[in-house]
Amino acid sequence: MFAAPRAAAASAAAAAATEGATASLSSSYDQVRQHYTALLSEHYTWTFGGSKAKHSANLALLGDVLRQQSSVAVCSRPSVHASHSSSGSSDADADADAFGTDSPATLSRRTPSIAVDLGCGSGFQTIPLLHLGFDVVAAVDACGELMQELKDEAAAAAVAYQSAACKHTPALDDGSAGSPFTARLRPLFGDMLAFRSLLASVDEARALSSDPRLATSVANVIVCMGDTLTHLASLGEVRALLADSYAALRPGGRLVLQFRDLTRPLHGVDRFIPVRSDERTVFTCFLEWDESTLPQTSASGVAMDAAAPSAEAPPTVDRQDDAGTDIAGSTDASNVVGPALDRRGLPTPSKVLTPAASPAASPAPAVLASAVGSNGTAPDGSGCRVRVHDLVHVKKGIGAWELCKSWYWKLGLSGPYVAGVLESLGFEVVHSESDGGGMVLLVGEKGLLHHQ
Repeated sequence: MFAAPRAAAASAAAAAATEGATASLSSSYDQVRQHYTALLSEHYTWTFGGSKAKHSANLALLGDVLRQQSSVAVCSRPSVHASHSSSGSSDADADADAFGTDSPATLSRRTPSIAVDLGCGSGFQTIPLLHLGFDVVAAVDACGELMQELKDEAAAAAVAYQSAACKHTPALDDGSAGSPFTARLRPLFGDMLAFRSLLASVDEARALSSDPRLATSVANVIVCMGDTLTHLASLGEVRALLADSYAALRPGGRLVLQFRDLTRPLHGVDRFIPVRSDERTVFTCFLEWDESTLPQTSASGVAMDAAAPSAEAPPTVDRQDDAGTDIAGSTDASNVVGPALDRRGLPTPSKVLTPAASPAASPAPAVLASAVGSNGTAPDGSGCRVRVHDLVHVKKGIGAWELCKSWYWKLGLSGPYVAGVLESLGFEVVHSESDGGGMVLLVGEKGLLHHQ
């Protein structure tokens, strides 16, 4: 766990709870959306080794971090699932084995359980959340191609689920629209900064918001994983998203964050990151830190402000043949995808996963969250900007390769900084870890005693 006292910031928590849905879009929204549409969506699932491995890894990860969630917010098994077996066991027993006494199948059903996946992509978290039994899974993303892939994945998962777990329910055997997956999925196209506005269009969420006990706090779980958080353009946007997440969660609800820490600049050839390759495709990324956004320190080690970076339009995506001749171009951005994944969907660490701790000489998380310089960067480097160049070589024939290249900005974020923001908003950070590959996992819980 990050060594940080939980902030008592009652006023900040109250402000976050009453704050309306974010109206403005992220300033990086168009750039990210254009990149995925023009380039990355075609390779996205492949870069992670396929969807099956990611679904399995994230099912284990989410099952683990949500297992101890307060029962007020843990999802209840949808009624259509609870009646699968005439013996009254099967699914419920399997859930009890996985979840212990807090099994979703054994909890009383009060209101529909809602999970939100921010930056859902092709469904690496969405499908596991459906498997975990939430009544509604709202999946938010800005890439239409990946949203369609998510729908296809959900349809395939529904067929597999019916074959394996619903064979005793004849009404579900015909593959109708009432399948346990497709009926509970709510794809929401748009910017994750506007997710509360998007969530208001979901019937179940709108109905719950009329309950004075819940108001706009309708979600049991919100996840933002796979390095999506670093797509935001500034620390202010990160805080806005986390504040809206706090407001949207029910008391006892949890926010699960996963992102890559890019606050420590790499140098020389270390900036070239091999992503994945096979006989037809080679994916590499190259990282450049904007020095004007790095924290500057005085002789005493105190962070100093740096000049604010000038806005720069994204370049075009250049496609080149093996002779280096440009063959196409379009406005675009880029993305980082990490190295080989372990069973939890994290990059294979160079050492055993251990709880992360902020260095002894570093400021406390609460201090980091409030000590942002005029260049938008915190003393530990959170807020720095990293230009990520994607280089994708695709084989087009015997001895012929096409190069697709693009770049976009990512935001540097450290685990201690984000933990400090969570605590300042009223969350309790109940889980945190970091691996040798730079990936951070944080889980924040909203207190049971919170009142609107």
